[in-house]
Amino acid sequence: MIRTYIFCIVCFFFSLDGFGQNLYLYNDPVSSSGCAPLLVNFAIKAALSTGDTVRWNFGDGTTNTKKDPQYLTYQKPGIYKVTLKVYSSSGTPKADESVEIKVGLAPIPTVEYKDSTIEYNVALRATLKDYSSPFLYTYVWSQKDALGSTIFHTDASVPNGTDEPWFLHDFGANGTYTLHLKISDELGCTFEGDATIDAWNKIEAPNVFTPNDDGKNDEFVVNSNGTQTLSLKVYTRAGVLVYETEAKRIRWDGRMSSGEKVSTGVYFYIIESKEGANVKKTGFVYIYR
Repeated sequence: MIRTYIFCIVCFFFSLDGFGQNLYLYNDPVSSSGCAPLLVNFAIKAALSTGDTVRWNFGDGTTNTKKDPQYLTYQKPGIYKVTLKVYSSSGTPKADESVEIKVGLAPIPTVEYKDSTIEYNVALRATLKDYSSPFLYTYVWSQKDALGSTIFHTDASVPNGTDEPWFLHDFGANGTYTLHLKISDELGCTFEGDATIDAWNKIEAPNVFTPNDDGKNDEFVVNSNGTQTLSLKVYTRAGVLVYETEAKRIRWDGRMSSGEKVSTGVYFYIIESKEGANVKKTGFVYIYR
């Protein structure tokens, strides 16, 4: 089962290094970049003559012909080509310049994690949904404790729209852990936040088996990482204990502790760890002969 951790809006921080940038065109075509929302002040550096006309194209579908400084806020990530054309009173071109505005975005990710049958290991990844950006992202994971934080995994150059690949992290022991995730795009637009992860021994058990000695699905097999001793208790629906055992690898052939075959029907089971952190699984299993 995949579990998700969605960061709340108050948990993220993003860079606004490019906010309020001044960008001059006409003899000073310098590109600009920053993080959305990016406010850019477009101005003409050269002196204009009487009768000169200008034409702005801001690359986001907006244009105008004003000579005064133009303020524009880019709300979405992308690469925008801004052009300025200046004409004399006679219509002769005096300037034709263009620059690129690169706008990044600090996204809010969803952390997904799922148990593993490898002891103390949990599969992790972060996903970005509904973000359209032309830039690559870098994911940096660290584990926080009383002494600080330690980086344990990095995924670099992940294209936007592509989920981070699943990876396994060994926590070293069962427990609840705080992880720190930092995601940055190529422009330095950065998200940082914490997620709480539960790392426990995974136990899987079937809900039906057929102990009829045909060599197919004859046993109730408990899958786990095999490092902890588990106990299994099986009860009838009336609450009568019919079987119990302890082992690191549990297999039940559908017989009572006395060796007699149990009848076809539904039975309730309890599986518990006998050492370390308390790991417990309960459920019903149907025996069909």
